[in-house]
Amino acid sequence: MSTRLIDLQEFEHVEAVPGKALLRIVGRPAKPLDLAALVLVVQLGGGEHRASPLPAPASPTGVLRLGFTVPAAVADGASGYSLVVGDGEPFELPTPVKRQTARITAPLTHSPAAAGLAAPETDQALADLSDRLHIETGRRLSAEKAAAASSAARSASAERVEMIEAELVKMRDELRTAQATIELGNTQASQARTEAEAAETALARRDAEIDLLRATLAERTAELSERTVEGDAAHTQWEQITAELTGEIEMARAESAQFQRAAADLELVLVDTRLELETLQMIYGQPSGSTDPDELRRALNAAAAEIERLRAAQ
Repeated sequence: MSTRLIDLQEFEHVEAVPGKALLRIVGRPAKPLDLAALVLVVQLGGGEHRASPLPAPASPTGVLRLGFTVPAAVADGASGYSLVVGDGEPFELPTPVKRQTARITAPLTHSPAAAGLAAPETDQALADLSDRLHIETGRRLSAEKAAAASSAARSASAERVEMIEAELVKMRDELRTAQATIELGNTQASQARTEAEAAETALARRDAEIDLLRATLAERTAELSERTVEGDAAHTQWEQITAELTGEIEMARAESAQFQRAAADLELVLVDTRLELETLQMIYGQPSGSTDPDELRRALNAAAAEIERLRAAQ
């Protein structure tokens, strides 16, 4: 169910100019309308065509007079019409009455009789002139809007050109800065390459030194291994000699202990013999069978020497 927007009085299809059709709507608004959002929708077989109202002065009587221009082919191929405000429900319109613009062929007179006889044609001519005035007014306003839009576009274009020129200058400055940065980067890269080549040369020299040190280390390791083997053999021989010497020392210690014991025994015998001789001297005053003290002393000394010899032989 369509929403009633106006109390429709007239809906006409006027062939105003070649290729264009004027769709006129006359009526009173059924409720307050936002004419800026009002659109005439022309239904076609493969879609629809939308048109906004032409500018028109406000009517003091409250009668709404709207004019819409559409291509003549759209008006001729229309299958239906409706008015829509914004996203609201459409208001279905009937098929418009089609008529052509009337032309005035006789001059107007000021006599009452002539005026009375020509009144119907005059009213129709005035209506046609009003329609054409609507069209021309709409064209003029559209042209003024287009001129204003063109002027604004030219101003915007000029501002855009100035902005582009400023951006171009800025980009040129940035390009020069970038070129200087690139040149500096190339110089630094060249220096870096030179330093890298020097580092590679030093690295190769260090590698050669490391190889030489590794070879020397291998030789020293081989010598150390040989010396270790020789040292192990010498240590084994030393242990054998030490064991042999230890055995000989133990044997010598045993013999020494035996000799010490024999010496101690001989010392005891010598002491006993001397005690016996001294006892004999004290008892007899001199040895038996001899009266000469010197001879007795020589005999005692000879006996003591014999005892020493015997002790030494043991």
